[in-house]
Amino acid sequence: MLKFYSYYKQATIGPCNIPRPGFWDVVGKAKWDAWNSLGEMSEGEAMAAYVDQMKLVGFLNFYIYITEKLSGQTSCFKNCL
Repeated sequence: MLKFYSYYKQATIGPCNIPRPGFWDVVGKAKWDAWNSLGEMSEGEAMAAYVDQMKLVGFLNFYIYITEKLSGQTSCFKNCL
């Protein structure tokens, strides 16, 4: 999920331009680290990467669905998503 967050921020705002959150803000630091890791990636590249990740998630869900239909079993992984 942090990938989606970082690509969204990069596409809508651009490179990370805020200071890193403080020690106790664990979630904020994780988000900041993900966004900052993209460096100077362009907004267009970030949009394309976001869409590519969405396609990957969609493909994975489709694969699980087809596998379940063919085998007649439900996947433990599906329940974890």
